[in-house]
Amino acid sequence: MLQQRCQYPWVSEPVKISEYYDNFKQMLSSLLPNTQSPEVSQEIEENVKQLQIMGANITLEQFRQLDAECDPQLLDFPDEPPSVNVDLIKAKRGLFDGSKAPRYVPLATLYHAKEKDVEKENPAYLKYTGTIWLDDKKGQGRDLNPGDDILLIIRVYEPFSSVSGSRKIRPITCSHEIAVLGNQTLDKLRDKIMCPSGLAVDGDLSENPEKSSDKVAKEIYKSGFFFFEDIFYNDFRHENNIDYSAVIREWAERKKIGNFGTAVMEETAFMDLTVRFGFPYVYQHLGNCEHLIVFSDARLLHADDFLCTSDYPRFLTVNARKSKYCMVCKFYSARWVTLDNKRVPHDPCFFCDICFKSFNYRDGEKIGSFRAYRYHDRASMM
Repeated sequence: MLQQRCQYPWVSEPVKISEYYDNFKQMLSSLLPNTQSPEVSQEIEENVKQLQIMGANITLEQFRQLDAECDPQLLDFPDEPPSVNVDLIKAKRGLFDGSKAPRYVPLATLYHAKEKDVEKENPAYLKYTGTIWLDDKKGQGRDLNPGDDILLIIRVYEPFSSVSGSRKIRPITCSHEIAVLGNQTLDKLRDKIMCPSGLAVDGDLSENPEKSSDKVAKEIYKSGFFFFEDIFYNDFRHENNIDYSAVIREWAERKKIGNFGTAVMEETAFMDLTVRFGFPYVYQHLGNCEHLIVFSDARLLHADDFLCTSDYPRFLTVNARKSKYCMVCKFYSARWVTLDNKRVPHDPCFFCDICFKSFNYRDGEKIGSFRAYRYHDRASMM
């Protein structure tokens, strides 16, 4: 994604996605080779004259026919993106020198590449350290064409909080990356975001661990919003949904911080957004569970992408964090967490399903005093 420089080098200026890519398509079409242009015709005539001087018995019409039959574009597949006249780009913008800051590519990462040797940097600080790239199978059918739609890459971060009375803050971690189409609405992204809090079951289950709740948290508390560029996009797909942003807008109005607008999430397409790439936005659900949302990239759809609308949104990467294992057997992933359990040395203490029932119950009866909740491991979910 071509980015303009602003106060922070990794953040672009506000981009109206639809207008930007309409202009980009027009620029791309202007760079395609035109065999009918006067420059190309003059070049062909000069080539024929040179061949005739060298003794070749060839006419101008024969050369035109030979040039058309040997056109490299005849080797293209139907789904390939259109080729670009690279020589024309170089002539207009100059050659790229990798040892210097690029002059015609205003990409922040390339601009700063000359200042740092990425290979010598500490791997722990690289962007995709500890990231698993997913190789999903393509769906059946095809209803998309390369270049006809926009693919946006969105990074979703895990909720974070600071310890009260302490300066210790847990580092912000990207949970997963999601690819969406420009013509899809915001609610499609919301339904794809994975959060363990949404699978929580309300209440202490220590008295009856076999009890299953009819609904999990995300099925009970269905309200939520995205906050992009001073606009709250609320989810009103269900009649009982409420406007989470109302209390925030009222507070901002009293403090005279700003005038924030509202829109409907399920009626707004990504194509209609104005966003800054690299800038952290907010997704809030389940009352007060907040995630940072970052638009990291955008490009035209090409032939190697999934060309079926039903494949989007889809996961691109997930965080390779370690699973939370049972503190008893150290073998299986945790499925339960207990609080105020005097029979164990840890509080909270995590159990797999087998160890939880065998250690805390005898003949189905609870041993001791503790509270128990189902635990959904973030790594196991992804």
